[in-house]
Amino acid sequence: MGSVSIIHLPAHSALINVVKVQNWDFPTAAKASIGGLLPFIEEHNLRPLLSSSPTSVGLCSRTFTDGRPSLYAMGFIAPNESDIPASVPRVSGDTSDEGLALYKFPAGEWATLKLKGSYAGIAGAFDTVMDFVKEAGRQVDPERVFCERYLNDCRKVETKDLETDILVPII
Repeated sequence: MGSVSIIHLPAHSALINVVKVQNWDFPTAAKASIGGLLPFIEEHNLRPLLSSSPTSVGLCSRTFTDGRPSLYAMGFIAPNESDIPASVPRVSGDTSDEGLALYKFPAGEWATLKLKGSYAGIAGAFDTVMDFVKEAGRQVDPERVFCERYLNDCRKVETKDLETDILVPII
């Protein structure tokens, strides 16, 4: 794992599918989320649009049940928001409803860490970033969600070569 840094990201959007997390089972939630998103992408011929920005994202709701995030979303950065059908709800802030949405990330600062290797290290990477935020005297932005940016395709690279940006919104 690398070191934590603070970056500023411009506003951008992602086409996501929000699902409930059962029993802290994020791998199953991620599969359900992508499984619900891919047919929509095919039906609306969005693959060419989304393939121009191969970055996929995972979003963790700030809504908790029994101390754990209750909703999770997977999706793809949408380079041109106007190409996403108008029937898809536009949302920002916390991901509070299940289903497809075009999530609007506001511009802002993020504490970030690049994780190399297995996705099993994501929870520990978030802990590292949260420790950094506290030590730096910063606060988590309560209006934005935690995010993972998957920088390569787990179907095309070995586990040891996976790269994931861990992003915590800060103020």
